[in-house]
Amino acid sequence: MLAEDGAEAVRLLDTHQFDLVITDLALPGTTGFGVIAHIRMKWPRLPVILITGYLAHDAAKKILDDHVEHIPKPIDREQLINTVERFLNSSS
Repeated sequence: MLAEDGAEAVRLLDTHQFDLVITDLALPGTTGFGVIAHIRMKWPRLPVILITGYLAHDAAKKILDDHVEHIPKPIDREQLINTVERFLNSSS
């Protein structure tokens, strides 16, 4: 499913079940951090891939938990595919 903004993402999260969430940091409606905070309150182990050009990798490692992977922009397609596969294989 695709959400147009952070607020819609939160609504979708509350009405559907997901195995993985991919979000940008800069979203209208709420930030990617807001989406992640909502996820963590309800589903602490739901994997999230956070895509952004605004967060250094070292900073991401310090503020994100083990169930969030940071992928910087511009997106490396292979890295994204590998991360999705790793998260989905570890949850099965």
